[in-house]
Amino acid sequence: MRGVGAMMRVRDVMALLPEEQRFAIMLVCVNGMSYGEAAAELDIPIGTLISRLSPGRLELG
Repeated sequence: MRGVGAMMRVRDVMALLPEEQRFAIMLVCVNGMSYGEAAAELDIPIGTLISRLSPGRLELG
């Protein structure tokens, strides 16, 4: 059941993230897109994508 608890925590933390961070995490960490692909999908520079990923990753631990 440890895996289920971890998944629930990830879901709960993701729900608390700002939308911009949540989308960045979903594209890169969940969907496996490269930074370039995710930045193109979101129509933002790679540096902006990275700045959105960092706080979200910290929250997820």
